[in-house]
Formats: sequence, C-alpha cells, structure tokens
Amino acid sequence: MDYKKLLSNNVKKLRDKNELNQAQFAEIIDISIEALRNIEQCKSIPTAKTVNKICTSFNITPFDLLLPAIGASEADKINGIIKKLKLCNANQLDFINSTIDAMQQHL
Repeated sequence: MDYKKLLSNNVKKLRDKNELNQAQFAEIIDISIEALRNIEQCKSIPTAKTVNKICTSFNITPFDLLLPAIGASEADKINGIIKKLKLCNANQLDFINSTIDAMQQHL
C-alpha cells in the first residue's frame, strides 16, 4: 500500500470535510500553503510535528491519517469492537491479537 498517497489523500479529505480552503487549513496547522499543496499532491510527506498539529487541531489520531477510508457500517463495527477491547485485560488482548493474526494467515 502506498502510505504517502494515502496520507496525502486523507489530508485533502480532512480539509474538504471541514470545508476549508488550502490557505485556511495551512494557517490552522501552521505551515505554508506551498507545503500543504506539496502534501496534497503527494510531492512531500508532513513532518511528525505537522501530523501532530493536524491531529490536535482536528481531534483525530495519526491512524486516521494513515487508514484507508471505510464505510459508515464498517466504522460502526470498528467502534463497537474498540469499546469491547477497552474492557479487556492484558491476557485477553494478547489472546485476541494472536487470534486475529491466525485468522489473517488463513484468509
């Protein structure tokens, strides 16, 4: 998977979702319009500082910028799983993790 392209697409989608033009988005995350343009056009990748500023400013995680888009029903399922995982202890999480690894090897 091309994470540079995924990251650039997700930055642009985030900007569009918040109905911001490039100048507004760049100002919020404290980079130049040219730097934002290069990120969105997949010519460069944002620094860790810029990723942190995006995440802080828009209340998202770095994973949100690196994951492919998913549908609403998939998002609901994932959020339900996350809620259940938060209730697990360390041993249960280890078991769930190894189970997922085994499932992925056989798919």
